[in-house]
Amino acid sequence: MLNNDNVLNIVDKLKMLDPNDPEIENCWKQLVVEFTNESETIEFLQSCSEEAIYWVSSIFDDLAYKFPSGNYVEAIKRLAKKFPNVDMSLEIEIAESYIS
Repeated sequence: MLNNDNVLNIVDKLKMLDPNDPEIENCWKQLVVEFTNESETIEFLQSCSEEAIYWVSSIFDDLAYKFPSGNYVEAIKRLAKKFPNVDMSLEIEIAESYIS
């Protein structure tokens, strides 16, 4: 079961880190571990703010590998439309390549 609080705590930690801090990589790995169920992941992502999506989108390619399905691709496409200020074009392309 997805622990939303853990995910949001990791996002909060990411916000405080310098862009060059190697701890960012650990945070990304922790996020990938948190997302274990595709439908729960999609539901969580759909409930996120634009700011949270900005930070979580860094691992969308890892999630696409973990959840290689049309449902996941469609979910991130919906997020891209909902949040046009967050560029997810590369993540969508990668996700689509995993189901092709």
